[in-house]
Amino acid sequence: MGESDTSTIDVGGSLSTGGGDVAGRDVINIVLNTIEQQMPKSNVSREFKNTLITLEILIETLKAWKEVHNALDEIRSKFDQFKLPIASATYRRQMLPHKSVKLYWRPVLGKVEHFENRIHEVVEIEKKFSKSKIYDKQLVYTDRENDVVECRKKGFLLIDLSKNVESVIVSTSPMSQQKYLIESMKMKIGFDNFWWMNLSNLADELDNNITEAMYISDKLLRESAEMLYKFSQRQLAIKGK
Repeated sequence: MGESDTSTIDVGGSLSTGGGDVAGRDVINIVLNTIEQQMPKSNVSREFKNTLITLEILIETLKAWKEVHNALDEIRSKFDQFKLPIASATYRRQMLPHKSVKLYWRPVLGKVEHFENRIHEVVEIEKKFSKSKIYDKQLVYTDRENDVVECRKKGFLLIDLSKNVESVIVSTSPMSQQKYLIESMKMKIGFDNFWWMNLSNLADELDNNITEAMYISDKLLRESAEMLYKFSQRQLAIKGK
């Protein structure tokens, strides 16, 4: 596009996800507003049409990673509410009643099911993105395909670990009050309860996995925002400060 048919927009702020909502939403709004301003009244050129197609793919990719980011945030919030009493009881060589464990776990499972849908969606979108004509070295980070594969692995491992935790919880019959007191007393004097220690270890493993999945998905989210921004700079004359 020539200078005569483009407008210039200043974009302030950072694309970082740290410390609050990702600025990708602001980038999308700026891009859409710019398109509206620059859209020819008639005789839309092939170049402009191709630009719109590319922007649609980039926006779809960014929004998909934002959904994954939000889903993992929700898992982290609910999982911390589950993990804290588990870790606290384990540290004190105690165990929680089976009913309490189920109560703390139920909200986590619901968030994991939501995340499972999001991770499947983003993987399919990335496949479409990687096969598109815009997948070039000038726009795409060199290690992006490997990062997507790694994030997919972390995401599916998160789902599998959650199923393992669920299996441990539901496969164990609730203890009678008398048995619970006896098992708690045995733990106090140094005898581990297999069910409780298995649950505690799985919770630790899932905790680490959530952190790893959040790290790599946030990296891909930031890159998606930056790719949209770079392409918009190049094609729509949007400039950053």
